[in-house]
Amino acid sequence: MEDRSQEATNSEPHVPSVRAVLSTDRGRRDLPGRILEITLAVLLHRDEDKILEIIGQAMVDLFPVKRTAIYLRDPVTGNWHVRYVQGYPEDQARDIRKVVYDRQAWKDTLRIYEPMGMMSYFAPGEYVVIDDYDDCFYRGFPREIPPRQSIDDWHMLDFIDIMLFDKDGLELGCIEVLETADHKKLSAKTISNIEIIASIASISVEMSHLWRSQEAMVSANSSRAKSFARMLELATRVVTFREVERIMSEAVEFLRSELQFSGVVGAVWSPAENAFRVLGSEASEAGIITRKLAMADCDATFRFTEELYWVPMEQLSRERTAHPPYDVRSRADIDRLKTEFSLANEVLRRRHDLFVVPLRDRSSQIVALIYASERKAEEVFEKDLLELISVFGSMVSLAFRNAGLIGEIVQSNENLEMLNHLLFHDMSNYNTGMDFYVQMAGNASLPEEQRVQALAKTRKQLELSNDLISRIKKLAFIREKGSERMLSVDLVSMLRSLADEIRDSRADKRVTINLHADEQMCMTRANELLHDLFQNLLGNAIKYTPKDTVVVDVRITKVTEQNRDWWDTAIVDYGVGIPDDKKELIFTKFAPRVSGGKGIGLGLSIVKTIVDNYGGRIWVEDRIRGDHASGSVFHVLLPTVS
Repeated sequence: MEDRSQEATNSEPHVPSVRAVLSTDRGRRDLPGRILEITLAVLLHRDEDKILEIIGQAMVDLFPVKRTAIYLRDPVTGNWHVRYVQGYPEDQARDIRKVVYDRQAWKDTLRIYEPMGMMSYFAPGEYVVIDDYDDCFYRGFPREIPPRQSIDDWHMLDFIDIMLFDKDGLELGCIEVLETADHKKLSAKTISNIEIIASIASISVEMSHLWRSQEAMVSANSSRAKSFARMLELATRVVTFREVERIMSEAVEFLRSELQFSGVVGAVWSPAENAFRVLGSEASEAGIITRKLAMADCDATFRFTEELYWVPMEQLSRERTAHPPYDVRSRADIDRLKTEFSLANEVLRRRHDLFVVPLRDRSSQIVALIYASERKAEEVFEKDLLELISVFGSMVSLAFRNAGLIGEIVQSNENLEMLNHLLFHDMSNYNTGMDFYVQMAGNASLPEEQRVQALAKTRKQLELSNDLISRIKKLAFIREKGSERMLSVDLVSMLRSLADEIRDSRADKRVTINLHADEQMCMTRANELLHDLFQNLLGNAIKYTPKDTVVVDVRITKVTEQNRDWWDTAIVDYGVGIPDDKKELIFTKFAPRVSGGKGIGLGLSIVKTIVDNYGGRIWVEDRIRGDHASGSVFHVLLPTVS
């Protein structure tokens, strides 16, 4: 017996071929019967291209039509695309299928239309203008188009559009008659019959869309499950990250690859700029999101969950679309869509909605944001999308808070290690030394001169001990309060004032500090610790120049790094210099002194901590490359502000 199990389980219905439907010798004699056959054929089809092929072939087989084209409108862009062509040579048909009319070009056509039926419009050739993008329709036409001979004749540039509508009355596309077989206008009866075919085409195309939506839904459910699985993978990775930038980078990539957003950015609060800085931003101004703007994005009106805010496109202000994640193209699209209230544009409007995931510190202050927009609307259904992003926001927020806790734990351990070293090692050494010298000073059997020297050394050890305690307090203050009370500060006036202060306070040396700046005012964001930072650097430049007359050059230059503007303040000295093997070590907590021997090691580590809090960078170079003994140049890189 023949096995038909495979055939029985085939979910695709039997669909007659185009040849079976249209290749009949009945011609146009049994038009109602032929229309019924076509109806049964296209309604069973899920393939949109096959539906259009059957309809297009029917147009030339059943009616006096020689050339025809079928357009479908893109529901997202609103553009009209040629999807099927009949009656043209293949090379010409191939070019015609590339033609796309935008909304405006289609609206322009409406101006010359003359109604011919309920769904049909006639465009007289006398008013048709041939544009460069659609001249492929008229290939081979004479330069001078012959005039219409009589009112019933077909002009070479005439065309008729029979519209296709969905169940809501929105335009799906059209069937376009471009040439008749008998070179006469189509009769009212023919137009009426073609409109029946067009109605069938409308229903069939819409049903094919429904089939496609159902298939997409099944695919979306599968995709949703996969997205949740990948989200859990992401969660297990980022929850152990300490670096905020790594968390943000992973989160942004997930939104792009898994949830199909093309406009995704992460922004982190920058105390130095008093704004949120977009990670990887290409330009200083373009990469800034002000706190005011960020708070407006996270207004309670838009709160979907605690970790997700959803701003519909209609409520995006011009100021908002001027900032990331929007660009010039999307901004222009949003402006246009706000003036076009067609229901057909709903999908496109939703594509521009803004999703915001705020990331908060332990005090619930927003310190970073993830923005997502420009999504491929067909990829994820609205409800599922919101659920996915809500879970995503909760997961990233947890990872972000966890990173803060890990950072605090690590920092606490480092602080304890530092205090242990300083208090129980260095302080112990000073106390041991003081005890030894005190005993010497109190030993009556020793000569008076030795006892006086011992007393002087005891005082020196005490000064070092007090200096260490002072620096520990300073470092603790910087760690706790170093990013607070940030204001716009002029480096030029601050350094000029500091130079005068240092010159007046040094009775032991004649000090000259030369200040040169690219601009009269060099503004950055800092607090009162900026004074301590440069006081330390200038003090070291003077201290390690073993001369009675000391010259220090200070140069402030505007530079560009990582597509941002910075002030590079260079402190140039002519002192003993720093060997290459110590150039990085001097910024660590327990660095040796540049002149040798043991040091308390907190001076330049304090400077580096201040610079880090300002979002800057510090490093040291030889004044003369390759000759460290000729002096050093300390570079302090700080962000510019307007």
